[in-house]
Amino acid sequence: MRLCLITDTLCDANGVSRFIQDIAAQARQKEKAFYAFSVTRKKHCQSADNLYILKPRFTIKMPFYHDLDLVIVPPAWRLFKEIRRKRPDLIH
Repeated sequence: MRLCLITDTLCDANGVSRFIQDIAAQARQKEKAFYAFSVTRKKHCQSADNLYILKPRFTIKMPFYHDLDLVIVPPAWRLFKEIRRKRPDLIH
């Protein structure tokens, strides 16, 4: 089964982000088809074959949380093409 996960917290410093990165690492070790996609300008995310980080077209700073961005315009067509290329059985 091929699984694609689309998330907004792949490169953040929090438990959800760490969990997704750990799941991706386990999938690589066990040769499972798990792919995580995120749209962010953050640069401090690990590089891996099954982690896809796309740059947003337009973001704004989140009010009261200036280290977080809100993606207003994602690269929807590119994201669609990248996911379609993986031919997932399930998208979450």
